[in-house]
Amino acid sequence: MKAEFISDNLKLAINVLDIAQSHVKSDFARLKTSLNPETGVIDSAILVAGDTVVIEHLLPVVSDEEVEFGFPISKLKPITSDPPAPKVTMVNTETGVKIKCGSYNAKIVLPLLDACPSFLYNLDCPFKIKSGAQFAAAIRKVKSSIFTDSAGVKQAARKIIDGVMLVGNGSMLKLYSTDNNRLTRSSIECALNESFVIPREAVIAAHQLLEEEDTDNVAIGLRYGGQSSAINGFRLIAGTSRLTSGVMAGKPPTNIEEFFTKELPHHVKIDANNLKKAISRLRVFSADDSLFIKIDSNTQNIHLNTSNQSAGEAADVIIGSDNVGPTRTISVNATYVLDAIATSTKLLLENDQSAIRITHLDCPYNTQHVIGQMRQ
Repeated sequence: MKAEFISDNLKLAINVLDIAQSHVKSDFARLKTSLNPETGVIDSAILVAGDTVVIEHLLPVVSDEEVEFGFPISKLKPITSDPPAPKVTMVNTETGVKIKCGSYNAKIVLPLLDACPSFLYNLDCPFKIKSGAQFAAAIRKVKSSIFTDSAGVKQAARKIIDGVMLVGNGSMLKLYSTDNNRLTRSSIECALNESFVIPREAVIAAHQLLEEEDTDNVAIGLRYGGQSSAINGFRLIAGTSRLTSGVMAGKPPTNIEEFFTKELPHHVKIDANNLKKAISRLRVFSADDSLFIKIDSNTQNIHLNTSNQSAGEAADVIIGSDNVGPTRTISVNATYVLDAIATSTKLLLENDQSAIRITHLDCPYNTQHVIGQMRQ
């Protein structure tokens, strides 16, 4: 078999496959050329990598026969990162694959070829996402509530939902994440009408895939199985790539929306960049990442302060607007606040004695974060 690829196409494919490989120890990938039934010509190849999270990428090829073989991704990275020629040629032999790109020549010994996972097939994706960029942003907003650890919270004490919960009502798809100390919600338009949890590896990979592909050709699909016909598979299509993963069963708590809709006694609008700068200045004085936020009812000011017996104490003041409600002071985790406001410019801060709620006023995905009072 001889197959010829455009170097830039193969580079994108390797970058996409590397997303799946970052979650497993294996360096193994699979390449399969396919016959176009309409033209009778072998004009495409599919590259597959991963195990629990599988990513496939379709790219054009010029080939003389249908073939399937495995190869280590790391052996192709040197070629695709800085290709010496516009085309890459692969020749499959009995003992390995010969690779040529301009003056570069290599031979890869073929690993044993296992069967493709059965869940890769017969899984349609009928639920379209209007904007791939918005879906990527929605995932980015919620995924920080799963992954970021903090000096202020003991890891062993955290009850983590190890993934992102997706809840569809037929018109809007809501994404939830929590680590039992904070809760984040984002949403996007989609006709899906199901509830399930995508595991953390798939969440990371999906976000990276959407940003790598940078396309609005995005859709998702579900696989059902077992005696109860429950959801047991999830697929995301993004451009010429698709991600397939298992899912975890799950339905949102009946009162989860109350955290985002209940009226809080105090709210103020604030510039996110000013808040980021102030917190960054104050954090060096905090021993446990704690931050006291006081919203003054008599002014438009937000008072921030923190202290450390060995380092001293520090305070800062930010001017807000549309300040309503009684004066409140609450202690929260500084890292959690920075995670919540990382990609925003205009915020609405609301709080009571037990939590602070942050709403992104400049975000079309209806993103909100609820951060509980820090345990003393």
